[in-house]
Amino acid sequence: MSTSSAIEGRVQNSLVEKSTQSLEAGIGGASTNDDTEEESAVKVAEEGGDADMISPLLTSVGVNLKLSESPLMGTVFTRNNDDVGEISIHFDKKVGCYVSYEYDGYSSIKLDDGTAISKRMFFTEQTFDPDERKFTGVTDYGGIWEGDISERYEMTFDTQFLSVLSGKRFYIKENGEKKTVDTYGEDCFYTNTRLETMNEDTEKRLRGEGASEKSIEPVLKEFRKQKLKQKLVKTQAELAKKMRQTTLFLENSREAYLSRTIRRLE
Repeated sequence: MSTSSAIEGRVQNSLVEKSTQSLEAGIGGASTNDDTEEESAVKVAEEGGDADMISPLLTSVGVNLKLSESPLMGTVFTRNNDDVGEISIHFDKKVGCYVSYEYDGYSSIKLDDGTAISKRMFFTEQTFDPDERKFTGVTDYGGIWEGDISERYEMTFDTQFLSVLSGKRFYIKENGEKKTVDTYGEDCFYTNTRLETMNEDTEKRLRGEGASEKSIEPVLKEFRKQKLKQKLVKTQAELAKKMRQTTLFLENSREAYLSRTIRRLE
């Protein structure tokens, strides 16, 4: 079994145990079926998913219904100005929701026992409040990492899900003690990699919804890039039109000149 499988296997065992306890206590939750779960995992793998990268949430207790129907699904949020894979957050419809450590620079990071960290840390607990647009999730390391066993994410998004307006990330120790690592909007920000819904009113709307300067800047930067790209495309189209007009004029002038020359020779 691969290191990644070992880590996520421990997470999955923990999830199944929690799901069973909830069902026995009569606290909602989706019923499970081993055959259905196995078929689901195989289907994801057949569609291009990595067998070691399938969320325990898809193969045991299912994705939170409100989250699965939210605009978050299918999006990726990058941290600060980093690339995808550098603690980016993925709300993936096929394999589940996870934090990505797939950047090559993280390959040398180990848990306290020397085990490599999982490249994809799936959320073992996750909820979404559509009214407040608030996502809450916990990632379990599957071991101890510098004295901590998991992380908790609390993120509130703007109305168009372009940016994280507020929230925090915590390190959690075995005894439940929490330590704040990031405060979103202040010392850390997350931005949607797809910003097609931006327009001239986006900045004003984000400010009105409480977005900080740090959260707004990457959105505006991308908006300016899109505007510049549109301007360049327009300029190129205008230049191409002028070139066609100039070419046509030169061809007509050449034909007129040849006609006059022929008449004089005759």
